[in-house]
Amino acid sequence: MNYPPQQGPPTAYMPPPPEPKKSKKAAGCLGIGCGGLVLIAVIGGIAAAVSGGGKSGSSSTTVAAGPAQATTEAAAPAASKAAAPKKAATPDTVTYIVTGTSNADVQYGTAGSTTQGHVPLKVTKKLGNPLYYSISAQLQGSGKVTCKIEVNGKAISTATASGGYNIAMCEMSKDPLSGDWTDTNQG
Repeated sequence: MNYPPQQGPPTAYMPPPPEPKKSKKAAGCLGIGCGGLVLIAVIGGIAAAVSGGGKSGSSSTTVAAGPAQATTEAAAPAASKAAAPKKAATPDTVTYIVTGTSNADVQYGTAGSTTQGHVPLKVTKKLGNPLYYSISAQLQGSGKVTCKIEVNGKAISTATASGGYNIAMCEMSKDPLSGDWTDTNQG
């Protein structure tokens, strides 16, 4: 047989073997687990992108391993959130203040308890669960006395008394509906 000079002898044509089909279901996580497979795939994808194996002009690399996916851009915000320290909440405080003539008997505290004090008085304590706080400053003879109850530095109740044996009374209570502190002086 004569063949044209550019062609060689005929050979039997065999098509290339078919590509294996990719399963949409994960085959299961064995050995290092699915998380390890995703991590290896992400590292491999980053290495391919850095070495030029990725598509040109692409700014982010997404690599999929089975049903799980990871992106190099999405991993950075999650890491920064985990590292951010939480601020400690500042505890609420109550401050009892009494000024004026030193000849006054002072009692202060929460509902059901009273503590003795002397003028001048400034005591700050952690604001607890009681719903009522008060100060009673009674003059022992002539003079002038002023009391004040503050919550977190904000004056809630103030009162002044002058003359013989008069009382400056400061009281505050918590509104059960709004949670706000209100002045509940009786006079």
